[in-house]
Amino acid sequence: MRPLVRIDHREMHTPLARHFQNSSIEFDVVTLEVGDIEIGDRVLIERKRYSDLCRSLMDGRLFKQAHRIRAKSPCPILLIEGEEGHLEMMHRNALNGALATIAIESGVPTLHTRDAEETLAVIELIANRERRISMRVFQTLATRLKRMEEEVCNMSLSRYSEFQRPGSGRVLMNEEKRCLDSVQKMLDGICQDETTTVARNTKMNEAELRVLRSFPGIGPRLSKRLLGNLSNLGTILEADEITLCRAGLSPAAALRFRRMVSNTSD
Repeated sequence: MRPLVRIDHREMHTPLARHFQNSSIEFDVVTLEVGDIEIGDRVLIERKRYSDLCRSLMDGRLFKQAHRIRAKSPCPILLIEGEEGHLEMMHRNALNGALATIAIESGVPTLHTRDAEETLAVIELIANRERRISMRVFQTLATRLKRMEEEVCNMSLSRYSEFQRPGSGRVLMNEEKRCLDSVQKMLDGICQDETTTVARNTKMNEAELRVLRSFPGIGPRLSKRLLGNLSNLGTILEADEITLCRAGLSPAAALRFRRMVSNTSD
């Protein structure tokens, strides 16, 4: 089973990595497409110090990163590490406005920690919570699966015992005959429809088919479909575009056919 916490390899050169190595938390060093720290299957953390946060806000990266972690994870977190005294050429109101926008519009809440040690403590709290949630989900699924297995076993035994009574064989034979009769009736209806369609197609006038095939874009199969749906050549020539579409032509082909018929009649 893989560790619950996964850290992007770019974070291994930071003080947080040293705290991780000295802690009892099991973690993997991976390459994350988005974010810096992944906890379980739900939580994704974008970690920033105040200096990096200000630079990201000024060059426009902050909002793009917030949208990316929101799209990648159901529980994204923007974790800001360090003291507020490290704000660089950034008014506090501007930073608060940006964080409020990210929280409200992007749905990415913000956590603040003093240093890497406190960041590690927050990550450990989140990891323990995710582990408890995973265990509850697993136990719930195991209980439901066990209940379903018991119901299936009980149902199979009860149905088996029902057919052990005298005369139960006749019930099975009657049910089987009823199912077979229903299937045969359905097949007879399908065969009858196909026979009617074939008979109607054989009555098509070969001269009318040749006339239809002379129009560009109408081949043998499409000409038979038109005659099968609209009965005769006169009806086809007088039909509007909607009727031609219902009879089998595409909208573009129906428009082109109507234009050619109109030009011929003119």
